[in-house]
Amino acid sequence: MEDISKSLGYAIAPQFTWATIMEKINDEHIKPSDYQDMLDAFERNASLNPQASADFRGVFSNIHLNDSQLGNSTAARARVLSDVVKMINDFDFRDETGRDILGTVYEYLIAEFAANTGKKSRGVLHAP
Repeated sequence: MEDISKSLGYAIAPQFTWATIMEKINDEHIKPSDYQDMLDAFERNASLNPQASADFRGVFSNIHLNDSQLGNSTAARARVLSDVVKMINDFDFRDETGRDILGTVYEYLIAEFAANTGKKSRGVLHAP
């Protein structure tokens, strides 16, 4: 994890990659705690690269997975989160010319999360 963090600035544990989370959702093996564990692991891994730590630490600190607006029970909240993940997974991240826009969408969302947490998002590219 440390080598990955040094080269990318962050590291995502193998059990929390998009493909693994989707597999768990599709196989109905996702646990409500998996979502919080994923955010906690990202936060821990954000400290592995001191140069990038300021950019990645606390990015998800304003996400409250126990918020009753997501559902009245842990299981209900997990279903809502799984539905959001499925919706994102099914979204076509190509513009009308077929160009992949996933990176642009990702950078926009990270910038919004950073703005909402009072952090400056450095290095965010803007689409032409």
